[in-house]
Amino acid sequence: MSRWSIRAVLVATLVILGLFLSTFAAWGVDKVVHTDQVNRNVILAGAPVGGMDANELDAVIERLSAQASADLALVRSPGFEIEIGNSEAGISIDKDATRVAVFAAGRENNPATAFSTWMSGMRNPLEIEPIFAVDVGVAAEMIRSAPGWVKVPPVEPSFTAATGEVVVS
Repeated sequence: MSRWSIRAVLVATLVILGLFLSTFAAWGVDKVVHTDQVNRNVILAGAPVGGMDANELDAVIERLSAQASADLALVRSPGFEIEIGNSEAGISIDKDATRVAVFAAGRENNPATAFSTWMSGMRNPLEIEPIFAVDVGVAAEMIRSAPGWVKVPPVEPSFTAATGEVVVS
């Protein structure tokens, strides 16, 4: 190899190393500067929330929660189907769990994974869906009081062995 080709390889290697180190330094600075904010390019249920602080994020979650409570839920079982509002069915957005999930987006414990997620987050948004909670007592009462609900007391199944098969009745 000639002296110039060795220099060209050395310069190319140093440039690539410099680009990597500067990108890694930018990630470190970005991580420190945005500790109390949602990571860049995070989307919650279609709403961009990247860079928001906790108060701004809470306002978005409240808006989504109000919209979700007005949405309809379809409750279906054999011989029974009812369409009802989420709030009447006991379905709501778990605001605390959703906030935690949004703030955790892109914040992995493994530095290599966190750096990789940060890099890919520059190109592709991190999409987070709200976390829903169901109030079982409200949902059960809604189902019990629904018109057309067949009220059959629960029974234990019985097993019968017949002709080499187990029949559950």
